[in-house]
Amino acid sequence: MKKAVFVLLALFVPASLWAMDIDQGKFELAGTTAFNFSDTTTEVDGAPDIDTTTWSFELDGNYYFMKNVGLGLILLYEDSEVDAGAGDIETSTFFIGPQITYNIPLNEKVSLFVNGAVGYADAEFDSNDADGWGFQVGGGLKYFLTNSASINGRVQYQSLSMEADAGGDADTDGFNLGVGLSIYF
Repeated sequence: MKKAVFVLLALFVPASLWAMDIDQGKFELAGTTAFNFSDTTTEVDGAPDIDTTTWSFELDGNYYFMKNVGLGLILLYEDSEVDAGAGDIETSTFFIGPQITYNIPLNEKVSLFVNGAVGYADAEFDSNDADGWGFQVGGGLKYFLTNSASINGRVQYQSLSMEADAGGDADTDGFNLGVGLSIYF
């Protein structure tokens, strides 16, 4: 077992010397798990068709105050429309808050990252408004095209806990998968 650990360390340490670190003082601007659009139709025998159209936009910004550790802001807007035959249900959700990101370099082109955010959430369901707070945690893989651009794949879990103006709770949660682009300057 000790031999295996030493071999892994001997292989990893030299690789980390030329790894893709994100230096202190860099800014990262990312459109990750964003720019997505879906339009689906569900058909059930004996029931009306259900058409769902959803699009979202997410923008992340980070300032790396330490090597590979960034502090920033997330901004998310999502709009959904569901037509179930009896009428349309429209919802829109807005989420904004601080986030922290940790970059784990693997080699000169690839790094893993983990991040977390907490912030204010606001939603509108037809004519009913709700607001509260939420959080999201996630991670993924960055492939650096150059020192100033990367393609990112990511998975994240988001949970929003809101209270409706008309009374009652409006909670949403789920997992998102996505691909995006980051620019570093």
